[in-house]
Amino acid sequence: MHPYPAAASPAARIAVRALHVLIWSALLLVWHPYAWAASTPPSAPSSLRVNSYPTPTSVQLYWISNSISESSFAVERKVDGQADTAFTPVGSADPVNSSGTGVLFTDPSGLDLDTVYDYRVRAIAADGTPSDYSNTALATTAPVKPISLAVASVAGSDSKLALSWTDNARHTLYFQLWRKGPGQTAFSNFANWGNPNYYGGGVTGKGNTFSYTDTGLIVSSTYAYYVVAFNSGGASDPSDTATGTTLTTQTVPVAPSVGGNGGSSGPTGTLDPKTTIRAYLTDNSTNGKSVTLQRLNADDPVGAYANLLGYPKADTGGMGTFYDNYDTGLDIDTAYSYRAFASNAAGDSPYSNVITAFTAPVKPINLAVASVAGSDSKLTLTWTDNARHTLYFQLWRKGPGQTAFSNFANWGNPN
Repeated sequence: MHPYPAAASPAARIAVRALHVLIWSALLLVWHPYAWAASTPPSAPSSLRVNSYPTPTSVQLYWISNSISESSFAVERKVDGQADTAFTPVGSADPVNSSGTGVLFTDPSGLDLDTVYDYRVRAIAADGTPSDYSNTALATTAPVKPISLAVASVAGSDSKLALSWTDNARHTLYFQLWRKGPGQTAFSNFANWGNPNYYGGGVTGKGNTFSYTDTGLIVSSTYAYYVVAFNSGGASDPSDTATGTTLTTQTVPVAPSVGGNGGSSGPTGTLDPKTTIRAYLTDNSTNGKSVTLQRLNADDPVGAYANLLGYPKADTGGMGTFYDNYDTGLDIDTAYSYRAFASNAAGDSPYSNVITAFTAPVKPINLAVASVAGSDSKLTLTWTDNARHTLYFQLWRKGPGQTAFSNFANWGNPN
């Protein structure tokens, strides 16, 4: 059937055609609202970077939205080094529709350990039109654990152990070394190998062998170790544990150092300074098992050094361990000398330096005061030193109308 009546005029036909066009246009707008509107791509996201590593095999990304009309963000990923055609979608983020707003996205897929991934993101408009891609961000997952850890004693040393291990990862920055010693119940991180703050290459090298010598250990003792690899993605699992034992063959330790002074009242101020000498020592050895402080009455012509009460002391602190001692109840006006030595199974060290300190002198005697012939403003004082180790005298005086003595002069050199 003809769409127009046979008698329809040309003007009527034009009107009918215009009506048809309007009807079809309306239908198209209902069915395809963007059919007649040119879509403008959203602005590309920027500042894409890794925000965190929630687990050793997951990555959280952050970027800034620069559009106000996106319907979502599409995230893509590939292994670093592959061609851009290898980028594949890994998920989408909800729109924020606010320029300058930060967006977080966690890659939902399980990533491989010890792998560098490239990420990029773009905004998607409601009609599916994508923006340009953001910058590319690199993410490195945690390394795989080191292998082949071995611990061995060091020839000629009874206080060292040598560690060696193989890096089984491609992207290691540094290692943490963990140790458990005699009597310890837990491992502790005692050293790092490499630079924890250097994220520009580090110690990367799968298959490379690394070594470390642990020093200051206890003679003939067993230690356990493990090693953990680190990179920007976090920590590997610990390596297998390995143990080693220091040698029993020993060398004689080096001598300690001794210091001291008389006139001490002790750390709490309760000791008699007249009869107390502070004598202390520092252990300078790495292989000593004990340190001993000795005392000699230097005024006794037939005297001999003897161990002080409470010595020897077990040396578990190693080199630099400090031992303080307050020797009290001594004879007054007496010189005492102190020395020390360190010991182990191989024998005793040489003696330390010797220090001599004094208890307070006994009081002077026979003090006499006399006028001076021909002077009405002088008095002469005489006295007898009754001590063996006097350095100087203080002279005290109380005059007319005074209620207390005052030190008005010294005789001798106080220094």
